[in-house]
Amino acid sequence: MMALVTWQRAVKSPREIEYMRMVEKMYAHIVERIEPGMRKRALSGHREHRSHSQ
Repeated sequence: MMALVTWQRAVKSPREIEYMRMVEKMYAHIVERIEPGMRKRALSGHREHRSHSQ
């Protein structure tokens, strides 16, 4: 896996770190809801519902 990200800068800016944390939260949300055989559309529906309810 390390070879895939060797092009990224070793020192991250505050904005890059903020984006990385946002992505981490999004993936955690996906992992909590995804089920075997689930379609992307159903999963994105969870995301849309969540964004409108906040």
